[in-house]
Amino acid sequence: MTISSQITVASGTIQSLTVSNLAAGSGRAHRLAVSNASAQHLSVAQAFVLTPQLLQATGSNSQANAVLISAPSVVVVKVSASTRGIRLPVAATGLTELINNAGAHSVHIFPASGNRIGASATNASTTLAAGKGGIFFAQDATTWRVILGA
Repeated sequence: MTISSQITVASGTIQSLTVSNLAAGSGRAHRLAVSNASAQHLSVAQAFVLTPQLLQATGSNSQANAVLISAPSVVVVKVSASTRGIRLPVAATGLTELINNAGAHSVHIFPASGNRIGASATNASTTLAAGKGGIFFAQDATTWRVILGA
């Protein structure tokens, strides 16, 4: 049996469940939620195989013109000027974005409209230096937190 969208167990017992070759954005299983249930055996293999989205930063200090991230792993391959940016998707609790700036300049990382990054003002960007990476994770439906590489 192939389950390709979402598996949710609200109550009961899972005897055995194996998820393998799970690639985000691949069209296969994306989410597994278990609440008020017990799992006798759960196996997840190759769950974090990510193919990065390659982006060219756009816009000019503008959230609206920054290119939208559409994958959980991103490599910014071109930043033509330090005024260019990319935009996170709308925050949803637990959503994570891995971003690497392989461009020649720093890049602005904007939240989605109405969201914020850390303690910054709503819609304000943070900067990711050239050659650096960051892990952005959504704390809730409006706030992104970030761990930046040194």
